[in-house]
Amino acid sequence: MKLIFTVAVKRDLRAPYPLSSQDGAALLWATQLLAERALLAARDWPGGSRHLKLRLSSIKGWNALRTIDSLTRARLESTWVPWDLLEEPVKILSTAELDGLQLADQVCGAFGAAITPGVLSSNLDVSHFAKLYPLIRRSDAGEILNYGIKETSPFVTTLPWWGTLG
Repeated sequence: MKLIFTVAVKRDLRAPYPLSSQDGAALLWATQLLAERALLAARDWPGGSRHLKLRLSSIKGWNALRTIDSLTRARLESTWVPWDLLEEPVKILSTAELDGLQLADQVCGAFGAAITPGVLSSNLDVSHFAKLYPLIRRSDAGEILNYGIKETSPFVTTLPWWGTLG
Protein backbone atom coordinates (compact mmCIF):
# COMPACT_ATOMS: atom_id res chain seq x y z
CA MET A 1 0.00 0.00 0.00
CA LYS A 2 1.21 3.49 -0.86
CA LEU A 3 -0.45 6.68 0.37
CA ILE A 4 -0.95 9.67 -1.92
CA PHE A 5 -2.20 13.05 -0.70
CA THR A 6 -3.14 16.15 -2.66
CA VAL A 7 -3.35 19.55 -1.05
CA ALA A 8 -5.21 22.28 -2.94
CA VAL A 9 -4.82 25.61 -1.20
CA LYS A 10 -7.91 27.52 -2.36
CA ARG A 11 -6.38 30.99 -2.08
CA ASP A 12 -3.47 29.95 -4.34
CA LEU A 13 -5.41 27.73 -6.71
CA ARG A 14 -3.90 27.62 -10.17
CA ALA A 15 -6.25 25.13 -11.76
CA PRO A 16 -6.33 25.32 -15.54
CA TYR A 17 -9.20 27.01 -17.32
CA PRO A 18 -12.08 26.05 -17.67
CA LEU A 19 -11.75 24.13 -14.39
CA SER A 20 -10.74 27.25 -12.46
CA SER A 21 -13.93 29.05 -13.51
CA GLN A 22 -16.24 26.43 -11.96
CA ASP A 23 -17.78 26.26 -8.52
CA GLY A 24 -15.91 23.62 -6.57
CA ALA A 25 -12.73 24.15 -8.61
CA ALA A 26 -10.48 23.29 -5.64
CA LEU A 27 -12.23 19.96 -5.11
CA LEU A 28 -12.20 19.07 -8.80
CA TRP A 29 -8.55 20.07 -9.23
CA ALA A 30 -7.44 18.16 -6.11
CA THR A 31 -9.33 15.09 -7.33
CA GLN A 32 -7.68 15.31 -10.75
CA LEU A 33 -4.23 15.64 -9.15
CA LEU A 34 -4.98 12.65 -6.93
CA ALA A 35 -6.08 10.55 -9.92
CA GLU A 36 -2.95 11.55 -11.87
CA ARG A 37 -0.65 10.64 -8.97
CA ALA A 38 -2.44 7.33 -8.42
CA LEU A 39 -2.08 6.46 -12.11
CA LEU A 40 1.61 7.37 -12.08
CA ALA A 41 2.05 5.15 -9.01
CA ALA A 42 0.28 2.31 -10.86
CA ARG A 43 2.56 2.82 -13.86
CA ASP A 44 5.74 2.87 -11.74
CA TRP A 45 4.71 0.07 -9.35
CA PRO A 46 7.63 -2.16 -8.27
CA GLY A 47 7.56 -5.29 -10.38
CA GLY A 48 5.67 -3.68 -13.24
CA SER A 49 2.68 -1.49 -13.95
CA ARG A 50 -0.72 -2.30 -12.49
CA HIS A 51 -4.27 -1.47 -13.46
CA LEU A 52 -5.99 0.92 -11.09
CA LYS A 53 -9.51 0.86 -9.71
CA LEU A 54 -10.29 4.37 -8.55
CA ARG A 55 -12.86 4.54 -5.76
CA LEU A 56 -13.60 7.93 -4.25
CA SER A 57 -15.57 8.77 -1.14
CA SER A 58 -18.72 10.80 -1.64
CA ILE A 59 -18.96 14.29 -0.19
CA LYS A 60 -22.22 15.38 1.37
CA GLY A 61 -23.95 18.00 -0.78
CA TRP A 62 -21.65 17.48 -3.77
CA ASN A 63 -22.88 16.14 -7.10
CA ALA A 64 -20.66 13.12 -7.79
CA LEU A 65 -21.40 13.33 -11.53
CA ARG A 66 -19.46 16.62 -11.66
CA THR A 67 -16.38 14.80 -10.40
CA ILE A 68 -16.82 11.99 -12.93
CA ASP A 69 -17.29 14.52 -15.75
CA SER A 70 -14.21 16.44 -14.64
CA LEU A 71 -12.07 13.28 -14.64
CA THR A 72 -13.44 12.29 -18.05
CA ARG A 73 -12.46 15.71 -19.42
CA ALA A 74 -9.00 15.47 -17.79
CA ARG A 75 -8.51 12.10 -19.42
CA LEU A 76 -8.97 13.69 -22.84
CA GLU A 77 -6.77 16.71 -22.10
CA SER A 78 -3.89 15.28 -20.02
CA THR A 79 -2.37 12.89 -22.53
CA TRP A 80 0.87 12.48 -20.53
CA VAL A 81 -1.04 10.67 -17.77
CA PRO A 82 -1.29 6.87 -18.22
CA TRP A 83 -5.10 6.90 -18.23
CA ASP A 84 -5.11 3.54 -20.02
CA LEU A 85 -4.26 1.93 -16.65
CA LEU A 86 -7.52 3.16 -15.17
CA GLU A 87 -10.22 0.53 -15.02
CA GLU A 88 -13.56 2.12 -15.84
CA PRO A 89 -15.73 3.38 -14.40
CA VAL A 90 -14.47 5.59 -11.60
CA LYS A 91 -16.84 4.99 -8.71
CA ILE A 92 -17.89 7.42 -6.02
CA LEU A 93 -19.24 5.60 -3.00
CA SER A 94 -20.30 6.32 0.55
CA THR A 95 -17.97 5.10 3.28
CA ALA A 96 -20.61 2.51 4.24
CA GLU A 97 -20.26 0.89 0.79
CA LEU A 98 -16.55 0.04 0.96
CA ASP A 99 -14.41 -0.66 4.01
CA GLY A 100 -11.35 0.81 2.32
CA LEU A 101 -13.04 4.22 2.17
CA GLN A 102 -13.40 4.18 5.95
CA LEU A 103 -9.65 3.58 6.21
CA ALA A 104 -9.04 6.39 3.71
CA ASP A 105 -11.15 8.75 5.85
CA GLN A 106 -9.09 7.81 8.92
CA VAL A 107 -5.81 8.41 7.06
CA CYS A 108 -7.11 11.76 5.81
CA GLY A 109 -8.11 12.65 9.36
CA ALA A 110 -4.57 11.99 10.58
CA PHE A 111 -3.17 14.08 7.73
CA GLY A 112 -5.69 16.86 8.43
CA ALA A 113 -4.65 17.00 12.10
CA ALA A 114 -1.02 17.31 11.00
CA ILE A 115 -1.69 20.27 8.68
CA THR A 116 -4.54 22.09 10.44
CA PRO A 117 -4.43 23.56 13.97
CA GLY A 118 -6.82 21.91 16.38
CA VAL A 119 -10.11 23.47 17.47
CA LEU A 120 -9.22 23.41 21.17
CA SER A 121 -5.58 24.42 20.70
CA SER A 122 -3.58 26.03 17.96
CA ASN A 123 -1.20 23.05 17.82
CA LEU A 124 -0.72 20.68 14.94
CA ASP A 125 -1.03 17.00 15.90
CA VAL A 126 1.44 15.01 13.84
CA SER A 127 1.51 11.97 16.17
CA HIS A 128 -0.81 9.74 14.11
CA PHE A 129 0.44 10.96 10.75
CA ALA A 130 4.04 10.17 11.77
CA LYS A 131 3.08 6.48 11.94
CA LEU A 132 1.66 6.62 8.40
CA TYR A 133 4.58 8.62 6.99
CA PRO A 134 6.61 5.55 5.88
CA LEU A 135 3.69 4.45 3.66
CA ILE A 136 3.70 7.63 1.55
CA ARG A 137 4.68 7.09 -2.08
CA ARG A 138 8.23 8.17 -2.94
CA SER A 139 10.32 8.49 -6.07
CA ASP A 140 13.20 6.08 -6.64
CA ALA A 141 15.39 8.74 -5.02
CA GLY A 142 13.17 8.82 -1.92
CA GLU A 143 11.45 12.14 -2.70
CA ILE A 144 7.94 12.57 -1.34
CA LEU A 145 7.00 15.97 -2.75
CA ASN A 146 5.16 15.59 -6.09
CA TYR A 147 5.02 11.82 -5.61
CA GLY A 148 3.18 11.05 -2.38
CA ILE A 149 2.25 14.62 -1.50
CA LYS A 150 1.22 16.91 -4.34
CA GLU A 151 0.62 20.57 -3.51
CA THR A 152 -0.92 23.25 -5.70
CA SER A 153 1.31 25.77 -3.90
CA PRO A 154 3.80 25.56 -0.99
CA PHE A 155 1.92 24.69 2.17
CA VAL A 156 2.92 21.36 3.69
CA THR A 157 6.60 22.17 3.15
CA THR A 158 6.20 25.27 5.35
CA LEU A 159 4.92 23.32 8.37
CA PRO A 160 7.28 22.88 11.34
CA TRP A 161 7.35 19.07 11.08
CA TRP A 162 8.24 18.98 7.37
CA GLY A 163 11.61 17.31 6.97
CA THR A 164 11.70 15.91 10.52
CA LEU A 165 9.70 12.71 9.97
CA GLY A 166 11.96 11.09 7.34
